[in-house]
Amino acid sequence: QREYSRFSTMPYTEALAFALLMAMLWRLSGMRARLRDGVELGVLHTPGHSPGGCCFHLAGAGPDGADVVFSGDTLFCGGPGATGRSFSDLDTIVDSIRRRLLTLPPETVVHTGHGESTTVGAEAADAEGWLGGG
Repeated sequence: QREYSRFSTMPYTEALAFALLMAMLWRLSGMRARLRDGVELGVLHTPGHSPGGCCFHLAGAGPDGADVVFSGDTLFCGGPGATGRSFSDLDTIVDSIRRRLLTLPPETVVHTGHGESTTVGAEAADAEGWLGGG
């Protein structure tokens, strides 16, 4: 785990741009940067939609201090994200969701790449079916 404290004064939009750059180098999964107001940005490697897929976790950035995660095409409201490409894999994306996203606090707000936002708790409650029995 790496800590980048110099980004603590960076606006969120610039910090997310930085995170996108880090995601292109997905091997840096687990990287964390402390932003202003004590918010911590983390990169979570979540392969499945693509081999280098990543989600961005902002600890403490949501309503009432809840965590926020930007899931892109990894997790949608109602189930796993997109796996219709030749480089996508349903079993891999489900494993990523199980190990990386459903382990976040249930009140974590999930901003998906398409459609409605949701929470980790809402998705965990409905996940039994698409997780194949858990």
